[in-house]
Parts: sequence; structure tokens; C-alpha cells
Amino acid sequence: MSDKCGDSTARYLGRITINPAAHIDPMGAIIMLFMPFGWGKPVPVNTLNLHHPRRDMALTSVAGPIMNFLLAYVVLVIEKIVMYTTIKNGSFITLDGFAPGYYIALGLYYIFSISICLGIFNLIPIPPLDGFGILQYFLPDKYLFWVRNHQTYITIVFFAIIIFTDVLSPLIGGVQRLFFNLYDFLTGYVDLAFGG
Repeated sequence: MSDKCGDSTARYLGRITINPAAHIDPMGAIIMLFMPFGWGKPVPVNTLNLHHPRRDMALTSVAGPIMNFLLAYVVLVIEKIVMYTTIKNGSFITLDGFAPGYYIALGLYYIFSISICLGIFNLIPIPPLDGFGILQYFLPDKYLFWVRNHQTYITIVFFAIIIFTDVLSPLIGGVQRLFFNLYDFLTGYVDLAFGG
């Protein structure tokens, strides 16, 4: 999105790729071995190159969570197709106890859940998350400067809350149910349209 809005920094640094090696942050990866969270390298954006810095930064910020939710839905559809086809042809669980269809569907469900979690997490309006990039478009300058001046303290308090509480679980569960309902609605509509 930032590339479309005038800043090609990420392209020059090789960050517009699906190769995970380009996005791995060593410390974030190490933390994931010991904690239930981690992080990747932030995608660099030079606001001086953007056509309309404040607006374009908000658009760039919202692009990430949107892609998380789109990926989650696509993976959910694939997971349902895998489950349907493997159960239908009897290969969901084989006689020797090995269940390839089950494990593929389970892996896809984990990707779905992680994508939902990341989308919600990144929408939280706390720096340096994408939610703050969206919020700053609407904040008056005096509040924006205050948040930037206290960014370190805000971030520390926020991560302490996330680590020591389960505050996001109800929200994550609600969004997952929303996606399942959307899937059921759309598949029901397709069945109706084709006489299923």
C-alpha cells in the first residue's frame, strides 16, 4: 500500500515478498520459543515520500489487518473443503489410525486462528501497532504529539497487560464466530443459487 501511495522503501529493501526469511526478526523469533507471541520485522515506510502522509499512513496501516482477515477467510474455506472431501471419500481417518485429512484441516484451522489473532492484535490503537497508524489520522495534533512523547511507556504497559491477562480472548472468539457465520451464510447462498 505504501508503494502505491508513493513510498518505495519496502520494495527497495526486498520486503514485498511472501518469502518468510525477508520478514523474520531474530529477537521476535527467539521470543516465540518461550512466549505465546512474537514479531517480525516492521515494514519500513518513509512518510516523506507519501503523497498525503497522514492519510496514506492510515491506508498503509489498515492494509495489514485487512490482509490478515482475508487470509483467514480463504484458509477457512480451504479447511472446510479439505474436511468435506476427505470425509466424503472416507480418507479422513484411515484404518491404520493415520488421518492425513484431519491433520491438514487442523493445520489450516491453526493458520485461520493465527490470522484472526494477528488481525485483531494489529488493530489495537497502541504504537507501534497498525491500529495507531489508523488512529493518528483522526487524532488532533496535540494528542498525537502526547502519545508519541509517551510511546515507550504506553507500549510497555500495553504488553504487560497482554502478557499477564487474557483480555483479548473474548474478542478473538467473537470474531472467529463471525467468520464461521459469514462462511455458513455465503455457502448457503451459493447452494441456493445453484439449486444445492
